[in-house]
Amino acid sequence: MSLRTTTWKERNYNRLQETRKEAIKLGLLTPTIIDIGPGGLVAFLFYYFPKGDYSEWTLRESIVRGMLKLVESPLRKTSLFPLQSSEPGEIVEIFGDLNPRALYIVDLEPRVIEAAKRLLGGLNINSSVRYMNVDISAQQIPYQGEIVIAFNVASRTMSPQKSLESIANSVANGGLLTTDQNVDLPAFTQIKSGIYLKNHGNGSL
Repeated sequence: MSLRTTTWKERNYNRLQETRKEAIKLGLLTPTIIDIGPGGLVAFLFYYFPKGDYSEWTLRESIVRGMLKLVESPLRKTSLFPLQSSEPGEIVEIFGDLNPRALYIVDLEPRVIEAAKRLLGGLNINSSVRYMNVDISAQQIPYQGEIVIAFNVASRTMSPQKSLESIANSVANGGLLTTDQNVDLPAFTQIKSGIYLKNHGNGSL
């Protein structure tokens, strides 16, 4: 299965910063962080893409992105080209002062996992890092985290609701889930746009 979405540098940076602020408010220090579907794009085109939240792009940046995507999308789907991923590195940067005890990178696409390994292998990281190939539409993630990050993932799988439930079950009680997906599950309370708290006393969904 090929990667079905393009994720560029700092696409979700602002959301990650907001999640860090909420984690600090909740006292989620030394958390386990699970990054589900960090995404990426064809490596040799990576630095040509505009960065940041596309809602803040100029007209020129939007046009450049549109033109590049016409080339990048079919190249990526051939599975012939290595990918570059930025989200795992941004997580390390943004959440570093919380001293995460572990970081799990989860993705169905082996090329995304390899991109994350190349990226994080060049960084000085104190926390334990583990990489997992998991089909969240059919499998449960075998770990739970106090901070779970899942952007542009569930809605792009074969079974979006099952995928969302798999993501939700990977959040520890009292932990945070940040996602672009609407989370209408009884165990979760929305505390800010795109950020959900898993209530204590709720286990699997």
